[in-house]
Amino acid sequence: MGSFRYAQRCKERGENIVAMLSLETIGYFTDAPKSQQYPAMLNVIYPSVGNFIAFVSNLKSRALLRKATHQFRQDSDLPSVTAHCPK
Repeated sequence: MGSFRYAQRCKERGENIVAMLSLETIGYFTDAPKSQQYPAMLNVIYPSVGNFIAFVSNLKSRALLRKATHQFRQDSDLPSVTAHCPK
């Protein structure tokens, strides 16, 4: 069905969705140098080694992102990074 179709159906039904967590590309881990690549300028901000979890949210969900990453960092030694995107 896909997440977009699912979201459309939820909207049609008037369901109040307050959060969505998507686990994408989990399963890749390496400590090899320069194993992670980004578009220009993002490489200055984010790690170049693919041994971390990235948490990303839109601007409206910043509080939820902070809460989720705080809990993750309390419970895990795995490195993590965060990003807030306009949409």
